[in-house]
Amino acid sequence: MHELLIPDRPTRQEAAERCRRALRERWRGASLAARALGRSVPEEVLALVSWFELLRALDEEERGVEEARGVVRDLEEGEPRSAIAVLLRPTVSRYSLSLLDLLAPAHERARPRGVFDTRSELVRHARRLVDPEVRALLRVLGMTGERDEVLARSLALGLQGVRWIRRLPVDVARGRIHLPMDELRSADLNVFELPDALDHKDDLRARRIVADEVQWARGELAKGWPLTRELGWRRGRLLAFWLRWNAATLSAVEANGYRVGPRGVPAGWLRLGACAVAAAASPRSPFRGSAQG
Repeated sequence: MHELLIPDRPTRQEAAERCRRALRERWRGASLAARALGRSVPEEVLALVSWFELLRALDEEERGVEEARGVVRDLEEGEPRSAIAVLLRPTVSRYSLSLLDLLAPAHERARPRGVFDTRSELVRHARRLVDPEVRALLRVLGMTGERDEVLARSLALGLQGVRWIRRLPVDVARGRIHLPMDELRSADLNVFELPDALDHKDDLRARRIVADEVQWARGELAKGWPLTRELGWRRGRLLAFWLRWNAATLSAVEANGYRVGPRGVPAGWLRLGACAVAAAASPRSPFRGSAQG
């Protein structure tokens, strides 16, 4: 059982520490960002980030949504037993968050589905995954403007794209093809060839497909980057660091010739340090021609 789901009724302080620990475990490569989500970050933000990361972790472990439903039942009954429920309860109550909305990403991932024939279909699926998270976090942060929502959604879509690229070989092996089928057909590549093609340095078909995914994710991050200016100095720089880390992941894929094989995406402490220094200096976007210059 996941640490955040153990029904041992921890105190809020214990629950918050477990959530911080779970995030550090999830974000080993970006440990500075995980540690930044410490005592200086509002408990409500910690609760929501931990919840949505928990949903992603359960999905990656191929576990059903029943455990997530159990948390929501505890919240409905006012009897939080697990760390995530203890931390979520005051947040849900204070901001009148929809429990159905909080569960929506888990249901979307569990929904039987076929392939995504076009980019538009894939983006609609991505939006159903990220929109509940965007709405909840913006509400907690007090950012209710339409522009804030548009920018945040673009960032969330870009981050979802990075996750899909990073996990592409694993997801393909599980039969989850987060790629537009019409683009695969255009590249004369079928899903049965895809696992080997992704890691083959001479397969230009797969490299073209991954390059398109990198450009799409990078474009969404660039469109949403101005949100770092709206969040203020400290929060804006924390977000800028996290975005730079993900943007650097895309650059690493590009530098690797758009190969995304079983060994995963190249990372490293030098990249981590460079992202931290750049974000601390300025939240400015690293993308040329972006809205922030």
